[in-house]
Amino acid sequence: MATQSTESRPPAFLSLSQQWLLIVISCLLAGSGVGRWGWEWLSGRGMVEIVSLPEKQTNFFIDINTATWVEWMQVPEVGEKLAKAIVQDRQQVGPYQSIDQLTRVKGIGEKTLKRMRPHLKLVQQQLK
Repeated sequence: MATQSTESRPPAFLSLSQQWLLIVISCLLAGSGVGRWGWEWLSGRGMVEIVSLPEKQTNFFIDINTATWVEWMQVPEVGEKLAKAIVQDRQQVGPYQSIDQLTRVKGIGEKTLKRMRPHLKLVQQQLK
């Protein structure tokens, strides 16, 4: 005689009807995504290619005799160390009479100054 297995199964987390409902909802959601993609493809729109914009150049100027070290750091080629050295030089030696005088600061040569120059201006102070 054959005996029937009396293995006990753990209780299901979801009932059978809830499991079927979950399967139907999952299929509908997946189908809507595939359907949307198919509709885009059939209508000729296809995938959208995202192209990044070219780097935007901003025009700004700082006055070399009044700029703080934080303002100097906005200038290309100038980091915190160089910015603080420029301000310190200006305080110790005196205001710059021309933009070319920035080369007196260690770390600023002709090439560096050339890249910085488009963002620099010298406002002549009027004598009182």
